[in-house]
Amino acid sequence: MKRRPKGMGSVTYLGKGRRKPFVATLNKKCIGTYKTKNECEKALLKYIIVNNNMVPDYLDAELIDDYISFIYEMQQSNLLSDDILACCNLEMVEKLFKQQMISSGKYIEKTQSLIEVLTFKEIWEIEYARLCNDKSQSWRENRSAGFKNLSHLHDMYITQIKISDIQSCFDEAMKQKSGISKLNSIKNVCSIVYNYAIRNEIIEPDRNLPQYIMYKPTAEKRAKRKPFTKDEIKTLFNDDTIESKLILTYIYTGMRPIELLTIQRESIHIEERYIIAGVKTEAGKNRIIPIHKDIMPCVRDLLNDTNVYLFTGKKNKHIYNIYRLAYHDTMKRLSLQHNDTYDTRHTFSTLSKLCNLDNAVRKKILGHSCNDITDDVYTHEPIHYLIDQIDKINLLDYC
Repeated sequence: MKRRPKGMGSVTYLGKGRRKPFVATLNKKCIGTYKTKNECEKALLKYIIVNNNMVPDYLDAELIDDYISFIYEMQQSNLLSDDILACCNLEMVEKLFKQQMISSGKYIEKTQSLIEVLTFKEIWEIEYARLCNDKSQSWRENRSAGFKNLSHLHDMYITQIKISDIQSCFDEAMKQKSGISKLNSIKNVCSIVYNYAIRNEIIEPDRNLPQYIMYKPTAEKRAKRKPFTKDEIKTLFNDDTIESKLILTYIYTGMRPIELLTIQRESIHIEERYIIAGVKTEAGKNRIIPIHKDIMPCVRDLLNDTNVYLFTGKKNKHIYNIYRLAYHDTMKRLSLQHNDTYDTRHTFSTLSKLCNLDNAVRKKILGHSCNDITDDVYTHEPIHYLIDQIDKINLLDYC
């Protein structure tokens, strides 16, 4: 073995048959045993540097091993003397190490210390955990889906990400015929991550890259929604199947598809003729929806099942795709020209206008804000008033 400088300790090979055959000693004191010679030499170097207070002030404990490896590699390349105590250019070495750590993107300099940089995924997980408790199920699902579309960025340090990296994720999403809702959700995830990085001074405000991203919807334009006609509604009543009864419940309540599917039966007060439901917006959450007299039998039949939800798939889970397929199958079987499940919600809005429902009531049933502080904040209609209003809907008045 190469002779080590005086005062730098010794590395001794103890022979074969040992799991750790190399032993490091300094001033007749055993530092430890190691599997390889390199590990043994690094351990000695670390012991000397730490015990001689030669660790730079800007280094946190978790970076000391990286610093030792950096010095060791310079010694192995003959760029630095093996006698670390005799080195006169350690200040230069410290600066080089700091620069290397910053250039790697893993660390930034903050208040004269090196701070470890988080990856895109690590920041998202922190922010998602902070935000999700106050958000709707719809918000959580949309943001989670948006995050998945950014998989290219997940393991990248936030300081390393370029505009082109983010743009490529959007370009890929646009190739897949994405609508504006999906693209906005992806953009929102990026904004949440970058806002965290700016707030915590990981990046400068002018590094808010999502603001420079360009995108536009590429999905095929959805066909214009159209209401069910009076004859089509009568066809659904005459069909007398669970699927038709569910569709009629949608028509007479105006609920979004996901809203009725996620209602648990404990939220349906059949005798009192109202439902507690709603997702998506503040105005739409946990709103009271009156049950029209004509669909009372439909709701009762839906409640006869023992499932937690009104319409479920395997394992008693509410699954939108199952309802969507059932909806389309029913439309095809009954020869009804309605491809969009939101046609039921559009029908309710049309019916309520034609039958002269109170406009504020109509908006509250649909889960829309009234855009009037008096109606939104101070008006709390009693349930019997909502029921009286919903019962104004009469197919005889509907052309």
